[in-house]
Amino acid sequence: MVGHLVIEIDQKAHENLKEMVDTIRQSDSPKSHTGTIVQKLITVTEYFNESYFLYPTRAIKVSEKTIKMIEKATQIGLGIQTTLLKRSFARFSEDELHHIANFAEVRMPVAVNGQYYLYIPVSEALLLEGEKLVAQIRSNDSRDEIIKVLTSLSNQSLAAIIDYNFVQVLREMGAKKFFIRLVQWASQIWLTMNGREVRKLASALTPEQLHRYAEIIEERVQRQSRPEFI
Repeated sequence: MVGHLVIEIDQKAHENLKEMVDTIRQSDSPKSHTGTIVQKLITVTEYFNESYFLYPTRAIKVSEKTIKMIEKATQIGLGIQTTLLKRSFARFSEDELHHIANFAEVRMPVAVNGQYYLYIPVSEALLLEGEKLVAQIRSNDSRDEIIKVLTSLSNQSLAAIIDYNFVQVLREMGAKKFFIRLVQWASQIWLTMNGREVRKLASALTPEQLHRYAEIIEERVQRQSRPEFI
């Protein structure tokens, strides 16, 4: 990994994740708090969806109809995540919950100058794809090519997020292959839906909106290390 997706997020996401970690570590019986733990993660996911999916659409000033469409898609995604979380956490042992707390702490949003950011490790290929897309937009490349690369970058980014926050955690915990396959299956549904919606959105963007989107990509796809945990 040579860089990160850097996503600004509400401080309350940090607070909820920290409360989840504290609930697990401070309880004599963390499994008795499974409902609270899952709800904290769902709340964090809602803040993530707002920052990752909805902020860019508002920043580039798409229509309210488009925003509603994206809100609906994120709700479907949240439903998939909620189902996976409930099924997984119902089967986790107390030792596994403590492992979850450790993984969550490593992935905690980081405070930088009073603002909180998530850092998602990404590959060199994703960094190059982001740089390629920004260059294409600014050189007014063909619309079809821009849409193709934009959709690819969006799906690569979402896949990196899913892998870092779900698949890697399950593998490091030694989860059964069934759970990992279940997450991967659900992820493919999510990625297919994401690609379809991104193509639809990109096709309707004006040149000015695309240029604003290029600025957002530069803000998010960065060749930098994650700051020390704060």
